[in-house]
Amino acid sequence: MNKFAFLIHPRDIEDLYRRFPLAKFLGKNLNHKIMKHLNGRLGFTVCSKFQIIHNQKKAEGYLIAVLLTAEQIMTLPSEFVRNRILKAVLYLQSLNVNVIGLGGLIKSVTHGGRWLVKKSEVIASITHGDTYSVVIAEEGVDKLIALKNLKNPFVAVVGAYGMIGSALSKILSRKYRLLLVGKNQSKLFKLSKQIFPGLNCKISTNLSDIKEADLIVTVTNHPKSLLFPEHLKKNAVVYDVAQPMNLSSEVLQKRPDILRVDGCYVNIPNIDLRFDMGPPPGKTFACLAETILQALEGEIGHHIGEIDLDYLEKMKEIGKKYNFNHADFTCFSKPIGYLNP
Repeated sequence: MNKFAFLIHPRDIEDLYRRFPLAKFLGKNLNHKIMKHLNGRLGFTVCSKFQIIHNQKKAEGYLIAVLLTAEQIMTLPSEFVRNRILKAVLYLQSLNVNVIGLGGLIKSVTHGGRWLVKKSEVIASITHGDTYSVVIAEEGVDKLIALKNLKNPFVAVVGAYGMIGSALSKILSRKYRLLLVGKNQSKLFKLSKQIFPGLNCKISTNLSDIKEADLIVTVTNHPKSLLFPEHLKKNAVVYDVAQPMNLSSEVLQKRPDILRVDGCYVNIPNIDLRFDMGPPPGKTFACLAETILQALEGEIGHHIGEIDLDYLEKMKEIGKKYNFNHADFTCFSKPIGYLNP
């Protein structure tokens, strides 16, 4: 039986309370100080252990939380954060885990897992899970455009030259007009030259330019909300893949015309993760779904760095084999009734 694990982290201090409810009595500042100074085995926690049985195939899974918030991961010294992650990986290897997926900003700070696989002591297969995220994001975007009856839509990808963003942009460019958005103009220009030949593709380093877009896909590694009311066209659709999320509930209160959809939520039939990660029961993030699929298939080997489009097609078929698909549309994990059957 293959053993796999998925590394997560609290997006904010509220997420910490999912695992440690009593921590809320210590207050935000004290919790941040405690997490920063945790050492060794105390620097991460086992959130759940569960088994999967599918058509006589078995796998055992672990959810492990590295105890640093998104803001801490992005602001503390990178070597400090990486070594905290490495200790969690080595602990999992001591449990004979042979596939380890990277969630949230853990993949960003380890350069999509490349930093980890360079460590001689890391022998488990490392996957960033972003390949299946692109599969599911394409499915979600196509469904939203059809359901909203958007004709010749203008689609903005915010965080376009990241791992998910670049692969998704190449795929979406075959079907839609695109605006690629990011901080680095040279990276945007390089990506635009890789886009499907002859198609109309704009680039911008200015978030205000997404006001032209009918649908916005957010795939950044920004630790806080990034989009504000003034950035969004009337009746715009935001497919929010980013973790932490790029569009806050406060924006929706000010702009009730905006439709925000949780990006890359996947149906995982008959699998109980035994821990509330945010998505509704029976659903999870596509990056975790990829780790599960890799373990069930016995797909041993690293899947890190830039997304291989051939492997993407393989993951698409593996997902179908296990009846994984895009979950019903939700907003902050609450159903959006009129978009679902």
